[in-house]
Amino acid sequence: MLMIWAFLINIEHQKMIEFGSDFHSCEDNFIKNTSCFKDLVNLRYYASGRHALEAIIKQEKWERIWIPAYFCYEVIDYISSLGLEVKFYDDNPLKIDDDYTVKYLPYKEGDVLLRVNYYGLRNKRSNKELNIPVIEDHTHSIVSDWVIKSDADWCVASLRKSLPIACGGLLWSPQKRNVPNQINTSEECEKMAGIRYEAMRKKAFYLNNGGDKNEFREKYILSEKMIEELSLTKMDTKSLNIIETMNIIQWFDNRRHNWEILCTKLSDKFNIIKPLHNEEFYPFSTIILCDSHKEREILRQYLIENSIYPAILWNLPENSEFSNALDFSKKMLSIHCDARYTNEDIEKMCQTINEFYD
Repeated sequence: MLMIWAFLINIEHQKMIEFGSDFHSCEDNFIKNTSCFKDLVNLRYYASGRHALEAIIKQEKWERIWIPAYFCYEVIDYISSLGLEVKFYDDNPLKIDDDYTVKYLPYKEGDVLLRVNYYGLRNKRSNKELNIPVIEDHTHSIVSDWVIKSDADWCVASLRKSLPIACGGLLWSPQKRNVPNQINTSEECEKMAGIRYEAMRKKAFYLNNGGDKNEFREKYILSEKMIEELSLTKMDTKSLNIIETMNIIQWFDNRRHNWEILCTKLSDKFNIIKPLHNEEFYPFSTIILCDSHKEREILRQYLIENSIYPAILWNLPENSEFSNALDFSKKMLSIHCDARYTNEDIEKMCQTINEFYD
């Protein structure tokens, strides 16, 4: 771990005048020449995690999908648009008996179950006693111990929220089930990626030199709209090349190191969500759980005013029947701690966050 961190300190590094939000160009600092995804069985590449889900749903022709009550509603709407009936079951990042919950759901023929490794903090869940096809979503921790040992029928992951790439989604099958044939990249996807990589380059320049944020923000917004409008496609050529050559394990090792610093520095004043197991894990971000929705909103505004841009993963509708999931949604904040940031950056961020209570 010390060698990994020494490497990160010695790279040419952007001066962080803000934290969080979209990635800037930084993948060149993590060159390895071999893919960490080569051992995933029957691996297929897509432009997004949504496309990976769409591909396997269309192949298997399921009629109904069971989704955790705590999940991204943009993805839920996307799944609904494919013609599936959506059923919810009680699960959220604080729940520890989800194995029991999913074992006794009222499944029927044509159903499929979706399970989630929230923020990369969960240990492996077993699906052996489930008489239903299972998809696991490993977006928050694509290199976790759970991924390696998974016994799911299929797994999916979105990559662009974890890695400095324009787009990317994965589908594979730990149980060696059938997967769709690999499709090609569309012209629309390549065009979108070109715009997003230009935005990432401009943001990297901005972080070093300052300037007008609108020069890259407008391109991020445009590329985001284009991603949402893409038809089923493979990820773009440049993004695929990056994930096949980038030292992704080192990237996630550094993210975990940053997470450990944040936990150590913030735990005296903030409730930090931590794993309840001793297995190896790779956290997605640092999750702060506030005492109330009001406190969360005040903290969020304070952080934004200090150029720290936290995320809410995820906003749930007010009419959710799952009170624990809704309560968590209203109180949580996700603090980015990925490998864009050095030890010095994280220390500075911790100091600013802790000053909230001063």
